[in-house]
Amino acid sequence: MASAMGWFATCLSFWIVEKRASMRIVTGLGIAVSLLLFLMKALPAFPGHFSPAEWIAFGIWVTLGLVLRARS
Repeated sequence: MASAMGWFATCLSFWIVEKRASMRIVTGLGIAVSLLLFLMKALPAFPGHFSPAEWIAFGIWVTLGLVLRARS
């Protein structure tokens, strides 16, 4: 999930700065693929989705990140 979200953030930032239509099409495909990869981990309809324990761990990491960000 982290790789998919990292890829999404990279594609999104490139989409914002790129003005050529051909590159924006490729970047749009990258955004769509990364969102699909995220959904494959988030939706229980797909094999390999997050278990409840993994969601708890994910929530703890997100909370810890937000707390550390707020402190800096």
